[in-house]
Amino acid sequence: MARLNRGRVLMWAAALAACAAAGCKSQGTAAEKPRPVMAVTVKQVPLSQTRTLAGEIRARVETDVGFQLAGKIIARPVSVGDTVKKGQVVARLDDQDQRNAVISAEADVSTATAQLAEARTTEERQRILIEKKVNTQARYDESLTKLKTAEARLESAKAQLQTAKDRLSYTILVSDADGVVTATSAEPGEVVAAGQKVVRIAQGSDIDAVLDVPEAAFVGFERPAKPPEVEVWLSAAPTVRTVGRVREVSPSADAQTRTYRVKVGLESPPSQMRLGATIVGRLVQQGGSVVELAASALFDDKGKPAVWVVDPKSRAVSLKPVTVDRFDSEKVVVSSGLADGETVVVAGVHSLRPGQIVRLLERPSP
Repeated sequence: MARLNRGRVLMWAAALAACAAAGCKSQGTAAEKPRPVMAVTVKQVPLSQTRTLAGEIRARVETDVGFQLAGKIIARPVSVGDTVKKGQVVARLDDQDQRNAVISAEADVSTATAQLAEARTTEERQRILIEKKVNTQARYDESLTKLKTAEARLESAKAQLQTAKDRLSYTILVSDADGVVTATSAEPGEVVAAGQKVVRIAQGSDIDAVLDVPEAAFVGFERPAKPPEVEVWLSAAPTVRTVGRVREVSPSADAQTRTYRVKVGLESPPSQMRLGATIVGRLVQQGGSVVELAASALFDDKGKPAVWVVDPKSRAVSLKPVTVDRFDSEKVVVSSGLADGETVVVAGVHSLRPGQIVRLLERPSP
């Protein structure tokens, strides 16, 4: 009887345990309610941005000119703002050493010329003697060798003379083209190295508006299919305006300022827009379409940007990779990865998992 009672007790215990387990599971399932989140409905908007940036007027082509050899500057007859013509002298070096080199080279040419004349006379005399068979072949060969040596020596002396004359001409620095002097980097009495900039010359009449674009605003200045139009006006006289197009974009940022240089070719610049004038440029950039979301919507999925998208039927969430155009502390602009009508979670993204059921706290915006 005790065994029977004990058996019944065990059976009832097992049944109660199973029931309790089932009850706990049922309670756990019932406890897992949809997670409340805030979400918005995606709506593509045209990408249109207006940027206003400061810059200055510069010549389209500027050339830094310097001497081809080192020396002491004895004259620099031009100053900033001067108009120069092609071939005009802009600086001179002390040329005494080069003149001495020319004199020495000319003397070497004279000596080599005399030696050649003597060698030619000797060769001719030895040739006549050998024709009369009163001379040896060895003597004639020796005279012929001396003649060829003298000819080579004269050619070498002439080449050295030309080099000396070239170096003398290098002591005179001339402008390569018509233009305006925009900068000077050396003064008379200063010793300069070969290739060191002495004068900067702006060539021609074509000018650019040069803008330094911050990294955060660089999107849109990247080479588009059609160069964007830029309105430019003088900072000191806003009524003096013109229009140009972006013609050149720096491929890398300046190491110090972290800005990208953009050159805008001006089509019909007013006469008041002189070189060095401070200007303001305004660009209205039209692009494709983007999606603007709260910055809190962005999720880091293994180092790549993503957002949580809500399935309209099951209300389950899933991660979707996106391409971020730009972002700040309040807003993120997505250029690709989302379609119109999709519902994106914008709050509570870090507590979600794939497939989790959610409940929208706010109805998606129309």
